[in-house]
Amino acid sequence: MTKPRLGVVLFQLGGPDSPAAVEPFLYNLFCDPDIINFLGASLARRPLVPHLLRHRTHRDAA
Repeated sequence: MTKPRLGVVLFQLGGPDSPAAVEPFLYNLFCDPDIINFLGASLARRPLVPHLLRHRTHRDAA
């Protein structure tokens, strides 16, 4: 039996142009169903995004 192959795809999705634009950028990124896609994601995405923003915005704005 052959081993399964693993691939990695890297994307450049752009980024915010100022520290004040980090939170709206991350909100739009994390709300995109093509970025966060798992069973039940449509229900979990809205409560999950504010949690992600609390932990990412301040660090990423620096």
